[in-house]
Amino acid sequence: MVDVRVVIGIVEHIGDLAAQVDTAGGEVPHKALRLIRGDYFACDFGRGAFDAVVSFESLHHFPRAQKLGLYRRVFAALRPGGAFCNGDYMVETEAEEEALAREAARLRAEARVPEGVFVHLDTPLAIAAEEALLRQAGFSNVERLLREGNTTLLRAERD
Repeated sequence: MVDVRVVIGIVEHIGDLAAQVDTAGGEVPHKALRLIRGDYFACDFGRGAFDAVVSFESLHHFPRAQKLGLYRRVFAALRPGGAFCNGDYMVETEAEEEALAREAARLRAEARVPEGVFVHLDTPLAIAAEEALLRQAGFSNVERLLREGNTTLLRAERD
């Protein structure tokens, strides 16, 4: 079992995560859980503050440039030897990625949603694109740990 001293959850709806922790049978003690209601693109993670960062099925709504900036901040927040695990929806090819991005753009235009306003539209990147962004952000040893259905688990290390 991993000795968890601090778990920080950055969530939009704190009540939902708190309810999940309550029903988790005490596996994540409340005293070790710090919840931040906010936007992880704007939240200050600090520098060298964590041994690991985990994201699960929450980043598949964002374009490459936005993800690269976030991955650079995650990299900076990790201590040397730390790891980032990202389990998310990803597609196999850039053609699939581009088709989904076009459809999202069409739906945004149809609904007259201004740029910069978040809308829950799935626009996953190709697996190779995610791996390349992680390397661009400074991570080494980027590896694919799992692919099940449309979900892929990537692990990236900071030297």
